Amino acid sequence: MQKKQEYAGAQAAIEALAAKTAKASAGNVPVGMPDGKGSEEGVLDEAWLKEFLTRAWGLSPYQVTRTDLEAKVQLTFDSQGKLSNYKFLDKSTDSRFDDSVVKAILKLKENPMPTLAGTRKEVVFNLKELQRQ
Repeated sequence: MQKKQEYAGAQAAIEALAAKTAKASAGNVPVGMPDGKGSEEGVLDEAWLKEFLTRAWGLSPYQVTRTDLEAKVQLTFDSQGKLSNYKFLDKSTDSRFDDSVVKAILKLKENPMPTLAGTRKEVVFNLKELQRQ
């Protein structure tokens, strides 16, 4: 009986320690970077941003007549990492394509990333690359 109590006490201590030191899951984001050393935590800002925008971008290739469409956008983030502004540096030749880019970008407003605080990022939206995903 005493061994069962000791075992239960040890098990509870292990669970408490595990809960105390557990790290949050990376969730549904890209893991690992080619230039990583293995000691870094979290995800590189650019990788997170690319993954987020790729998943948020909802354009079917059947909605456009060409597959070589591309747009370049500058994103500006405020001091909390929330999207504060965006500006097309180069638009595509298709308004439906550009509208789909704007819809994906606006989803960033609902998902701030603190490590992007106070930064500007240039992002290229390429239909061929999206189709490979």
